[in-house]
Amino acid sequence: MDSAAVEDAGGACATLLAEQRRVEDGFRRLDAARGARARKAAADDLLDAVELVLALEEQLLHPAVRRTFGEGGECARLAAAGRTARQVLRELRASGGEARFATLSSFLARRFDDERAALFPLLSRSALDRGRLAGDMREFKARHEQARAGGLYRRCLAAAGALFP
Repeated sequence: MDSAAVEDAGGACATLLAEQRRVEDGFRRLDAARGARARKAAADDLLDAVELVLALEEQLLHPAVRRTFGEGGECARLAAAGRTARQVLRELRASGGEARFATLSSFLARRFDDERAALFPLLSRSALDRGRLAGDMREFKARHEQARAGGLYRRCLAAAGALFP
């Protein structure tokens, strides 16, 4: 789906597309990272970006799509794909593994392409309040990033406490 069509589909699609592109950029940064510390930081950032996209979809997009179009068809397929991505994400958070990152990259690339080709045009023809959904997504993202920053702050305090008892 081209950028003009994404804009026609409304702010929610543009918001989700921006987050999907952040994930795609994260995979490129991970591929380019050299050294264990740089790869770990790139992997952590990537997994956080994936987590945000999945959360936006599960908490906001999918419920809105279900309310608008019903439970079957595209909604069921979206939910199943989300469960698969969530499982791979859990495995990566638990153990890492370069092969699992390749699996996640391939799966998400197909999933994002599918959403852009099938879901975004469907949303553009719907009565869904895409502007409101986009606002909800931006608010959700801000809360997500605030919680992430709070967690980082707590980890830094814990590390400082360990270094300077």
